[in-house]
Parts: sequence; structure tokens; C-alpha cells
Amino acid sequence: MTTAAAEIALHQYHLARRSTDLVYERMPELVDAYGPAGRGKCEEDAAFHVRFLLAAVAIGDEAVFTDYAVWTRDLLARYRIPASHVAAAYQALDAALAELLPAAAAEARPYLRAGENALGA
Repeated sequence: MTTAAAEIALHQYHLARRSTDLVYERMPELVDAYGPAGRGKCEEDAAFHVRFLLAAVAIGDEAVFTDYAVWTRDLLARYRIPASHVAAAYQALDAALAELLPAAAAEARPYLRAGENALGA
């Protein structure tokens, strides 16, 4: 496991919480659109994003995250959640990493960008 992956593993919960906070700071309209339950679902999704990013970084394989990104996009589309919201979540996770784990952020960023590109958003 890389140093970045180890750091991400140790701070999964905080990364998910902070990235959710950033999504809602950047997109306050989500409060009205999805309510309090939506924020909880966003945080659950953020925890999954962190776990799959961690797995991809740990083994050095972008496909782990890009395949997850496509699967997530398709799943959330069934609930009328646009790919642009998933992209926003990845951007928020990147910002949370930069804020909380700057060294790990540099290593994780290409994986997040690849995932965002795979969304086609």
C-alpha cells in the first residue's frame, strides 16, 4: 500500500464528511432538492467514493476507480441524480484531500480526474 493510500485509509470518515460539506457549500440548492435524507445519502455515497479511490490508489490501477465511476453514474441516474452531481462529488473529494491530506491529494488527483472523465459529464 502506498503512503497516500495509507493516509486515505486512516482518514476515510473525515474525507467523506468534509467532501459532503463541500458539495453542500458549493451546491446549496441540494438542501431543497433532496432534504436532510439526501444529505445522509450523499455522505454514504462519499464514503463509497473514498473507499474505491483508496482501492485504486493502493493498487495503482485507475480502472478500479473509472469502472466504479461509470457504475455509480448509471446507478444514480435511476434515481434522477445527474452525472454532474457525481462529478461535483469527485471535485469536492479532491478539495477535501487537498485540505486534509495535501501529500496524498497529489497522488490521488489523477484517479479522481480519470473518474470524472469517465462520467462524460
